[in-house]
Amino acid sequence: MTLKEVELKHNLGNGRLTYWLRERGFDVLKTRIVSLPDMKSVKINKDERDSQKSITELEKELQEVKLLAEAYRRMIEIAEKEFKINIVKKSNTK
Repeated sequence: MTLKEVELKHNLGNGRLTYWLRERGFDVLKTRIVSLPDMKSVKINKDERDSQKSITELEKELQEVKLLAEAYRRMIEIAEKEFKINIVKKSNTK
């Protein structure tokens, strides 16, 4: 039964039951039959999961890019050895 239902059943005034419970030290707002998480904490948990997911995706992409860069570097080294041409640009040229 909700507070409103009890007030209607026993013909109590608006908020009288709540007032009486608070008078005796019972905090009506904090005590719930079903404990639900606050929306703020749910949003934070969702944001944390999204952040963790994006971090994992970025780490995978970084690993792929590193492998690709290593493959290109090795291809250039092999081409320079086999064809005896300079592919890598010298740093002092314009």
